[in-house]
Amino acid sequence: MRSKEKKAGGFRLKDLFQYERIVRNISMLLLLMFLALLYIWNRNAAYREMLEVEKTQKELKELNWQFISLKKELNNKSMQTHVARSVEKLGIENRAEPPYKIRKN
Repeated sequence: MRSKEKKAGGFRLKDLFQYERIVRNISMLLLLMFLALLYIWNRNAAYREMLEVEKTQKELKELNWQFISLKKELNNKSMQTHVARSVEKLGIENRAEPPYKIRKN
């Protein structure tokens, strides 16, 4: 009596893999496989995108530091005293009087 109750209400693995049940549910199985593949593809695509974003952020940080150092260097080189020292080597002297406008009468 006990074995019949177990058969009627219990779950058997052998019943799960019967040919008729598989054929009857093939569309559902294909859908589940497609969704699993889609999930795996989406995860890999997101991971690749995340790596690309991290790489771009590192590159941006490096370019930002390069910009700051070049800006600082330009500011130092464009100071009047630095420019005056640089042109002294060429024989050009710094004028003492301010520039004036030439007017046509």
